[in-house]
Amino acid sequence: MNRGAPELAIDWKTEVRRPVPVALGIVALIGWIVAISFIVTEATLRASAKAQIQRIEASRQQLAADLDQQHKAAGTLADLQARAEAMRAELAPVQID
Repeated sequence: MNRGAPELAIDWKTEVRRPVPVALGIVALIGWIVAISFIVTEATLRASAKAQIQRIEASRQQLAADLDQQHKAAGTLADLQARAEAMRAELAPVQID
C-alpha cells in the first residue's frame, strides 16, 4: 500500500442496510431480468419466423411444381383438341358418303 494514501475500508454490512445501494441493486436486477427476457423473446421470434419462412418456401416450390404440371397438361389438352379436330375433319367426308 502507499504510505501517503489512507486506507479506505468499506463496511459492506453497513452499505447493504442503506436504502440507496439496495434500491440500485434491485433496479439493476430488474434491468438484467428485462434484458434477458427481451433476448429470449427475440430469439424465439427469430426461430418462429425462420420456420415460417421455410414453410412458405416449401409451399412456393410445391405451387411452382403444380403450375408447371398444369402448363404441361394444358399443352397436352391443346394437342389432344387439335388431334380431335383433325380427326373430325378427316371423318367429315366419310360420314357424308
